[in-house]
Amino acid sequence: MNELIEKISSQLRHAKIPLKSEYLSLFPQYSKELQNIFELHFLNDFTQEEFEEIIFRDNVVLIKKSQENIQKKLCISQKILHISFELLALRSHVYWNEQNPFQSFMARIGIKSFRVSMLHKATGSSSHQYFLRNSQIKSFAMESFLQKTSIVQRLINTRGNFLISGASGSGKTSFLNSILSSIPVNENIIVIEDLKEISIKQVHCSRLISKNSKQLKDFCAYALRMNPDRIILGEIRSQEIVPLVLAINSGVKGVTSTIHANSAIDAVDRMAQLFELFSQS
Repeated sequence: MNELIEKISSQLRHAKIPLKSEYLSLFPQYSKELQNIFELHFLNDFTQEEFEEIIFRDNVVLIKKSQENIQKKLCISQKILHISFELLALRSHVYWNEQNPFQSFMARIGIKSFRVSMLHKATGSSSHQYFLRNSQIKSFAMESFLQKTSIVQRLINTRGNFLISGASGSGKTSFLNSILSSIPVNENIIVIEDLKEISIKQVHCSRLISKNSKQLKDFCAYALRMNPDRIILGEIRSQEIVPLVLAINSGVKGVTSTIHANSAIDAVDRMAQLFELFSQS
């Protein structure tokens, strides 16, 4: 088993994606372990029921649900766990190491989509840590969120600028996706986000996926040069606040985004704080 682990680890260190078929022929006696490494089959023990997030720390797994948290014991070795997530990141063209100790990306595992976050032990943790957030993109009608949808529909029809606020996991992105389904098909839409979470089916849509906050800020500026009818920003939380607010103040219409805040008033206060902080940098 140690030979198998070392061989795969060596390839990963050199940013080479190992082939499952090659290892099955070399190590047929470890077919179950290889299924866990290449297909993450061990996740089936934790993903059969509805959950919000699964967190792997050492030999313990924390499953976060809407009403409770459940703790379970990890059923595989730490080495297999680490290799399986390293391979998952590399397949997603994400390079995770001591120089890049925190990475977050979207990944498809089996038939489900997850937002994967990985924390390297170089940050000071006792071991590597992995976070899987359930990111199944479901379509909900606006009526699922609001009894009266006329105000939101009027904002869409008039290309009004609006912000969706709420706590983490409150359904901001789901609500945003329900709103986007009502956008006219003949609009030029620019979607800007750091993880591909926004679901939009309109043909005239350009996606800009950033790798860091500076690139997100640059993309907001680029979007203004693309003659947009509507700009959709996944979330406001950093430098991107500056070009976005300046664009709105200059008369740009159809800007929509989300922000972490507990109320509409708190959302405005948070935007003001972010703008003051990042407009000076």
